[in-house]
Amino acid sequence: MIGAILCPTTGETTGRFALTAAQQRLAQALGWPIQRLPVGDDNRYETALKAWWDHPDDLVVWEHDLELPLGALEALAACPHPACAWEYGIYHPAGHARRWAAWGDLVLQSETRDPRMGPVLAAVRRQRRLWEPPPGTAAGWWTSAHRVVDTAGQERWARPGQRWADLVGFGCTKLGTAIRHQRPAWEPGPWWNLDSRVSAWLYGQGVRWHLHGPPARHHHHCLCHREEGVHD
Repeated sequence: MIGAILCPTTGETTGRFALTAAQQRLAQALGWPIQRLPVGDDNRYETALKAWWDHPDDLVVWEHDLELPLGALEALAACPHPACAWEYGIYHPAGHARRWAAWGDLVLQSETRDPRMGPVLAAVRRQRRLWEPPPGTAAGWWTSAHRVVDTAGQERWARPGQRWADLVGFGCTKLGTAIRHQRPAWEPGPWWNLDSRVSAWLYGQGVRWHLHGPPARHHHHCLCHREEGVHD
């Protein structure tokens, strides 16, 4: 049973591409309250999620720039799996990815003995392949927002049509009560990687995510957002 739909938003409303009027009416008819979570360059998003963590029913996180297909909410509610994520893509601008790759290579080449660098080095080793463009790609490229961990412990993007992932983006996810039995204790960090930190913490508890499709439309890198000043 869905106890609430949590809608992170960067503004006073749920955002231009949040729940449509029809989806809001459906949620209200099914008794699923819609709660807006504030997002900014601080920890308000994380604090709000922690405040909802002990809710006795399933929670759905639906970020404001994801346009879901019809029937998505009903599918998540009906799915017997406690951890679900809707499939959607993220865009990797070529310059942005190259900068991350160059930074990662510098970290790996360093010979620091500072123990505080241990977690950073481990993360770079796991994620270095994520920043590599497909062969022959000069411009940016799209991938799934979700990741799997291979037998060598390396992360890679989930493939189209894949139905299970180890780490997810929070675009639209169901956080069932069965995976929220421990008090939140994920790693601290900025608001923009909250989903990675939470799913990594849950991955350490053996949680895997059931992926749903067809893919939702992600408006973060579309022209309409660029016109509003939202860039990489």
